[in-house]
Amino acid sequence: MSKPVYGVIKFGDKRQFGPEVPFAASQVLYANSGRFVYNNSGVWTACANGANNVQGFTEFIGTTSSTSGGTKAAVDQSCDVWYEMPVYKTTAFTQANLDSYIGKSCDLYVSTYQYADVQSTTTDFVFKIMGGSVAHQTIYVTIRPEIQATGGVPDIAGVA
Repeated sequence: MSKPVYGVIKFGDKRQFGPEVPFAASQVLYANSGRFVYNNSGVWTACANGANNVQGFTEFIGTTSSTSGGTKAAVDQSCDVWYEMPVYKTTAFTQANLDSYIGKSCDLYVSTYQYADVQSTTTDFVFKIMGGSVAHQTIYVTIRPEIQATGGVPDIAGVA
């Protein structure tokens, strides 16, 4: 069985990478995680638990400089990219679960790593579920374009 990608798995022809941008100090971005970020007053910051303003994804892995702006990296702000990320679910993640989630929205959960939270009961649903892998315990998501455009989440119904 192949290993999960934990990052970009599918994209259209309009990926939107701008110039490298400054990152906030001491941001930790793990390889086996989502690496979703947002612009926080001019420096890009890793999204925290329950984030409602996911604005992009970085391929940067590691810890940014202890000086704000000391690390620069590219941020993908495309709307047509699929990302693979670990699923957060406290009960069994089965094929039946996955099939019922496709096309719905989910939240971001962070506990060291960034996860797709398919159990969230809030309205901060930042991702649309496109598929997944039960074998890898991962979900394939896109960032909802209305979140990237507004920097916030309108109230909608999600998986839960």
